[in-house]
Amino acid sequence: MPSFCFLALAALAAAAQPSVRVITRAGAAPGEAALVVVRGQMAGHPPAGSLAGQPLHFWRGKRGDYLALAGFDLDISTGAHRLKLELRGKGGRLHYWSSEILVKPKAFPVEDVRVDEKYVEPSRAEELRAEAEASGLRRLFARAGPRPLFESRSFRSFRSPIPGALSSRFGERRFFNGVPKAPHSGADLRAKMGVPVKAAARGRVALVADLFYSGWTIVLDHGLGLYTLYAHLSRVDVKQGQLVRQGRRLGLVGATGRVTGPHLHWGAKLDGARIDPFCLVALPLSRY
Repeated sequence: MPSFCFLALAALAAAAQPSVRVITRAGAAPGEAALVVVRGQMAGHPPAGSLAGQPLHFWRGKRGDYLALAGFDLDISTGAHRLKLELRGKGGRLHYWSSEILVKPKAFPVEDVRVDEKYVEPSRAEELRAEAEASGLRRLFARAGPRPLFESRSFRSFRSPIPGALSSRFGERRFFNGVPKAPHSGADLRAKMGVPVKAAARGRVALVADLFYSGWTIVLDHGLGLYTLYAHLSRVDVKQGQLVRQGRRLGLVGATGRVTGPHLHWGAKLDGARIDPFCLVALPLSRY
């Protein structure tokens, strides 16, 4: 049974006014995600607010609570970050709520990886290609759909896309052939070539492309600024624009792009923040 950290639990002055709870897997840290729960909010009037300057996108849960997901980017500064909310109690009165969320430092391991030299010192053409692809991904991840596509009658939580063992963890500081590169922004799951890769949750296929670094890649849009990414595939079984259910086969494990062997790179972005996809698996979404 996973344990959760309640970062903030605050009731406003009167019992009829909304209360706020912030839940994470293991506290606020770089790469973590939080579930913000507002109880007692006036129906039909979602809260408005932000965390660390990033807007929160609320939807109504099955119990009538309003919920939002918030991400702490891998490079977020440690220390206090402000959570601000505009709330309306059941009587319609507007309330302002604010609290500090303390982001604690987190140590990440260092990994030295040996890859084809072209992925360490790419040609000018390859460099321009990679830059264009990265720019396109940033534009994609900046979009936030108006509703949570991941919800369905059978949805309980996000699931790992394959039952593979972790071979490389989120946030590892990486050297490729001894050259320092960007930290690892996803989790690598070791698996044999051809193992099916399944959708972690319901979503719309926002991208299918063969990218320089990540090879054959699929991005799912789950709504509200939340995306999951599946990389290094050997085969793709879905089309861009397609709405897929949780557990739908997206493709097969492969070794395309910058790899040392067959595996799945699984990543997640929340309003552009790089988060550990396994924190989505851990959050208790089914309770709400």
